[in-house]
Amino acid sequence: MLPVESIIDGTWGGSKPPPKEFFDFTLMKNMRWSWEDLSNTPSYVQRYCWDIIQRQLEHEHDEADKQRRANQQARGATS
Repeated sequence: MLPVESIIDGTWGGSKPPPKEFFDFTLMKNMRWSWEDLSNTPSYVQRYCWDIIQRQLEHEHDEADKQRRANQQARGATS
């Protein structure tokens, strides 16, 4: 579980790809695929879906950061 924890908390080693199990789990969860669906999906499609999921997560993270900064500025303006 240590690799998964480091991926989730952002300390995963740079350019190293995540373990295949994490890749598979993430695709299955986000795409709502069964094991059979995953197995029947060509690897280039899996990679494309993975990339889309990663962009979505980055966007969500960026938006959360913007909202957090806006909230901090609003609190600072009222103090």
